[in-house]
Amino acid sequence: MMRHGKALGLGLVAVGVGAAVVFACAPGSGGGGGSDASTGSPAVFVIDSTGTLFSFDAQGNSLAHVAVPSPIGPLNGGGIGLAGGVVYVTVGQPTNAVSAFTTSLAPQTLPAGAFSPLAVPRGIV
Repeated sequence: MMRHGKALGLGLVAVGVGAAVVFACAPGSGGGGGSDASTGSPAVFVIDSTGTLFSFDAQGNSLAHVAVPSPIGPLNGGGIGLAGGVVYVTVGQPTNAVSAFTTSLAPQTLPAGAFSPLAVPRGIV
């Protein structure tokens, strides 16, 4: 669902109507690191309208999915960032948190106080 999409650079796209997408680009491609984008390697991460985080390879084959903490809405939460092999997802009110997952979508525990200065995280790059 790329309707209402906006390119943000570094392989990131914000998508309206409660969905978000992040692309993992090959090292040296100008995309900020990530997967080698080959078949079977995570290349695209998407949160759909049901609050589920999906990973796909470069050909669009589904690799994994996991429910993310709620709520994920069009304004509060649902932002995705990829850094150092970790996928970060913003979660809206009333939680107002950032959750972390490996590229295989295994949940990661963030250190106490991580992202604490944020009031209502809406997007993450």
